[in-house]
Amino acid sequence: MTEEETRQVELTNDASVAKT
Repeated sequence: MTEEETRQVELTNDASVAKT
């Protein structure tokens, strides 16, 4: 996984948490 991909995943996880 590249740094960019990891960042995207973190952003997605952040969005999922905010959605709750």
